[in-house]
Amino acid sequence: QERLRLDVAVLRKEMYGHAINALNAALSNTAFCLVNGGVCSMEDMDKSVLHLAKLIVASGGASGAMVGIVGGGSPQGATLLFTDMMLGAPVAMSACLVSWCHLPHALAAACLALLRLLGGYASLSFVKRLATWFVGLWCGPCFARWSALGGAKAFQERAIQRMSKIEEMD
Repeated sequence: QERLRLDVAVLRKEMYGHAINALNAALSNTAFCLVNGGVCSMEDMDKSVLHLAKLIVASGGASGAMVGIVGGGSPQGATLLFTDMMLGAPVAMSACLVSWCHLPHALAAACLALLRLLGGYASLSFVKRLATWFVGLWCGPCFARWSALGGAKAFQERAIQRMSKIEEMD
């Protein structure tokens, strides 16, 4: 541990192994789902995982990556994007499954039309407000950490330094 300069992640509750095991399981399951589903090759998955790892390291962790990169340096920006992702994911994933199943054209068209109809809920203002509230609550620890780290200005300086170091390694 000391030679690798790894920090200890303190777990306040019992959990599956360690935090890193849970994150690795989530990443592995997603990667294998995409590869085995024919979305991309394992080679392309490895490229994507390396890109994600560089982004997370340069960002100083998940908080920096989620707010600094994905949210454009703003918790509000991250909340809006995460809300859109949360509301759009069920229809998007289902539409992908329809295309993967190789259904007859008429049945696939009917399924997609039904998905569009059911997905209309996401555009209702009260649904979006409720989802935005939930995302803000769910991501609260991430946003608090972002603020504690100094926000956008501090993030940019740290991220550039870290990315420069990463690029030197390649």
